[in-house]
Amino acid sequence: MVTVFASCHKRDGFVFATSCTYYIDISFRDSLGNDLVAALVEESRTPEGDFSKWTDEINKDKYCLDVLMATPDGNVISVSLSDLTLAKYDVNHRLLSVNDEGLNSIEGYYYIEIALITSAKEFGLREIHTYQLTCSDIFEDSSIHEITSYWTFSLEDVNPPLKNDKYPECYGVLFDNQIIVPVRKATETRASHFTHFVDIIVAR
Repeated sequence: MVTVFASCHKRDGFVFATSCTYYIDISFRDSLGNDLVAALVEESRTPEGDFSKWTDEINKDKYCLDVLMATPDGNVISVSLSDLTLAKYDVNHRLLSVNDEGLNSIEGYYYIEIALITSAKEFGLREIHTYQLTCSDIFEDSSIHEITSYWTFSLEDVNPPLKNDKYPECYGVLFDNQIIVPVRKATETRASHFTHFVDIIVAR
C-alpha cells in the first residue's frame, strides 16, 4: 500500500475521514500470455534449500513509479511511489497467499498492487491519475511508460457526511496509447470495497 497523504478532521462533533483511496492492481503479460510481473518476485529459501515463501515486496532497485497529481489550484506535482507490493491471483481473481505451498505452480498471474491514498482536502476528488512506470524487467527498456486511470465517484463519495472513506471506481485505463477497460472484482482481503484488475499486454 502506498500512502501519499491522509488526514481526518472534526465536523459537528464527529470525526470524518477526508482521505480518498484509489485501488488498482496491474498485471503485465506478453503476447503469448507469459507473466512479466513474475520476474519481480524474489524467491526466499531456507539454508537447506527447501522452498520457504515468495516475498510480496518489490525490490526498490527494480522499478521507478511516479504519479502525476493535479492540485485544486491547477498545479501538477509528481510524487514518487515506493514500497510497492505484489499479489498473485488465480484465474478467478481469488487472492493467493504468499505462503501457499507451490504458489509458483498455481495457474494465475502476479499483480502490482497500487493503493494511492490522497487527502481529499488538499487534492479534492480526482477523476484522473497518471502513473509513470520505469521497469526494465517488464519492458526490457529504460523508457517511461504511462498508465492513465479514470475514476468516478458515487453520490456517497461526493457527500462526506454520508460516507467516511472514499473508494472511487476505475472505469478506464490508457496505457501507452492503448485503451484498456479494468475488470472490477471484490477481493477476499478488501471486503468493504473493490479493487480493479487491469491486464496489460506488452509488445516486446
